[in-house]
Amino acid sequence: MESGSPRIVSLPESDLCTAPVYCVCRRPDINCFMIGCDECNEWFHGDCIQITEKMAKGIRQWYCQECRANDATLAIKYRQKKTKEKERDGEAALDKEKRKEQSDLRLDKRKVAANRSARMCGECEACCRTDDCGQCDFCKDMKKFGGPNKIRQKCRLRQCEIR
Repeated sequence: MESGSPRIVSLPESDLCTAPVYCVCRRPDINCFMIGCDECNEWFHGDCIQITEKMAKGIRQWYCQECRANDATLAIKYRQKKTKEKERDGEAALDKEKRKEQSDLRLDKRKVAANRSARMCGECEACCRTDDCGQCDFCKDMKKFGGPNKIRQKCRLRQCEIR
């Protein structure tokens, strides 16, 4: 055998009988790229049908030649390509949506602030207090006092007595 000619690898007789065969070539899979028909579920070697792995990434639904011959309604469906213009339009729409969400969030925060002030009289000793005690269970939960911040309540000494 010459050094430049391709080698043909043959399987032993026992393996040929048990190995499943695929494709139009009716040979077993030898660890190469394959694509499956979405109609008959038969698998085909990419080399045998002239489809590369890169080409297959752009295909959403693929049907073999036999299935397409039997059913004229079957056609290969490709994925939609993203163009830079569509991406820019999509980004602009996302930016607009994000800005709308942020403005809605600001309005919600204002409503929460109004509700919070409605819970404080602003006159009692607890409402006038500005610093946390650091001793109560709520203070011990706070990050600034080394807690995990799970309870998320203000200091017991700063909770309004009237409301």
